[in-house]
Amino acid sequence: MTAMSPARLAETFARIADTLVDDLDHVEFARFLTARARETLLVPAVGAVLVDHRGQTHIGHSAPDRLAASPLWPLLRGDGPSMECHRTGTAIVVPDTDQRNNRWNRFLAEARAAGFGSLTAVPLRVRETTIGALTVLRAERGTLSDQDSRIVEAMALTAAAGVRRLGELTQAQTLAAQLQTAFNSRIVIEQAKGVLAERHGSSVDGAFGALREYARRRNLRLSDLANAVVAGSEQVPPLPPASK
Repeated sequence: MTAMSPARLAETFARIADTLVDDLDHVEFARFLTARARETLLVPAVGAVLVDHRGQTHIGHSAPDRLAASPLWPLLRGDGPSMECHRTGTAIVVPDTDQRNNRWNRFLAEARAAGFGSLTAVPLRVRETTIGALTVLRAERGTLSDQDSRIVEAMALTAAAGVRRLGELTQAQTLAAQLQTAFNSRIVIEQAKGVLAERHGSSVDGAFGALREYARRRNLRLSDLANAVVAGSEQVPPLPPASK
């Protein structure tokens, strides 16, 4: 059970939120989150699973040095309570790792071998969106206290909300960049049409036809060719009279 003061606990939640930056590394964040949870709850080990917007699974853990190479950690992303917690969006409690569970036999066997008697997996979830799970492992059998359960749930919610907001911001920034690129391309194509219309003594539509045909024959992107025309580094001939 945690013996952390309210001020220290508040600092922990603030640090979880502050760690969520634009260039988020999911593995590093998983390691950071598990280290803070382990320190706060005074438990021997904590594991985390994070699933990014591409569906890629990232894992991290905090545990004693003697368990650094335990085969348990790679199993966080396999058939076990952590991934099931992520998939279902509901907490999973295993009060005794000696229990038989055909789905998780290997995971529970490795947990026992590492000295863990019980575990609790809590989803990293905001409303209907689940992005992973936080798994608390303890030496003793039984369940977390009500206080510790509330703390780990609050940690999971804080982390999930931050990652989700960051993901939404990143998507918005990506869309804005794509729109800006499209707008810039449109501008330079219009400029190139004007240059060619004046050079060829043709209509703007005729100039665009020449630009498009030249790009097709040379396998060039229209915007790249337009940039070259405006810069004067590419000469685009007019269309034959019958093609205008």
